[in-house]
Amino acid sequence: MATKLDHRGTDLLLDMSVWPYALLAIVLLYYLIQTTRSYLRLKQFRGPWLASFSNLWYIRAANSTKSHLYFQDVCEKYGE
Repeated sequence: MATKLDHRGTDLLLDMSVWPYALLAIVLLYYLIQTTRSYLRLKQFRGPWLASFSNLWYIRAANSTKSHLYFQDVCEKYGE
């Protein structure tokens, strides 16, 4: 089976400069798929907007000196 050659005549599959970008694209695609699946599964529940696709809201709250107040506000606002 013949492989395609680029303009320099090297085999594209063996060119090591392509692999880091391919690996990065695969990891990014996996992350996007998992994030979308999580969002679709949990979108029926109310909560902070940033929490719908990221843990940054939790990190911000946990690193603050008043995290207990932040969590209490979230529970009062979105809890039952």
